[in-house]
This record gives sequence, structure tokens and C-alpha cells, in this order.
Amino acid sequence: MHIPFDPILGFSTAGFSTAALWLAQTADQVVPGVKGWIEVGGTIGLIVGLSYGCTTLWKEVQKQKQEIAHLNKEVREDWKKQNDRLISALDKIDPQ
Repeated sequence: MHIPFDPILGFSTAGFSTAALWLAQTADQVVPGVKGWIEVGGTIGLIVGLSYGCTTLWKEVQKQKQEIAHLNKEVREDWKKQNDRLISALDKIDPQ
């Protein structure tokens, strides 16, 4: 089973950004100017991480759906060929 790395990277970034936001909110010793930068960076990281994670995960799901559809088409074509051969063989046995 193939596990795509890109969505994991995006969701991990969002997780670390959430931790940074939590740290900025809970740390009383953080200098006010630094706290603002941590909050801005955490918010940007959260938004970008979630966007990237969701987008890459959606693309991977679409790719998997296309592969499954292609395999289903191959199976249906194979069944049709087998049915046609069976009908042909039955017609040779009993032409009526």
C-alpha cells in the first residue's frame, strides 16, 4: 500500500503550527513583540499546512479513483470477451 508523503507533511506542519499558537497563548514570559510574530507565523503555518495537506490528499484520492476506474474497465472488457467466446462456442454446439 502506497502512503503519500505530501499530505502527511501538510498536516504535520499544521500540527506544529497549532502547537506554536498554543505556546504563544499560554506562555506569559514571551516578549509581547515575539508573541505576535509567533501567532502570525503559527496562523500562516496552520492555514498553509491544512491547505496543502487537504489539496494533496484530494489529488491522491482522485488518482486512486482513476486507477480503480481503469481496472474496473479492464475487468469489464475481459468479461465481455469471455462472454463473447462462450456465446460463440455455444453457437457452434447448438446453432439454434
